[in-house]
Amino acid sequence: MSTLLKLDLTAPSRVEMVDDLCETVSHCLSTLGFAEDDVYAFDLSTREALVNAMKHGNGFDASLPVSVKVEVSDDDCTIRIADSGKNPKAVPESRSGLFAPNGRGVVMMKALMDSVEFARSSGRFEVVLRKRIQTARAAQAALR
Repeated sequence: MSTLLKLDLTAPSRVEMVDDLCETVSHCLSTLGFAEDDVYAFDLSTREALVNAMKHGNGFDASLPVSVKVEVSDDDCTIRIADSGKNPKAVPESRSGLFAPNGRGVVMMKALMDSVEFARSSGRFEVVLRKRIQTARAAQAALR
């Protein structure tokens, strides 16, 4: 399995940075030929994870950075979003979380991705989004 893309982005915890970060990621995925549905799923999940990192992890403190690391291989894409803060108080594990004041975004990410993991890495809290992918080019070649 070969690596097609490695991307490492960092920004201050300011909501206005979310669009720039997600547009950069989406552009890279589109350029690699990802199917439109996959680009959308990654964009929406990355946005949600970034806002959560800025709000819950960093308290919207612009001096604390968030990072987005993207790694794309032949058939898999992994996006890691990390904050500089502490673990969130709760991660909803069931659909009952849909009625809680927070947590619906995590449920949505889990619906869009093949895997959503939460981990501590180098003293930072990290959300790991994973999805098996098939690029549009590969899908067209399979149809021939």
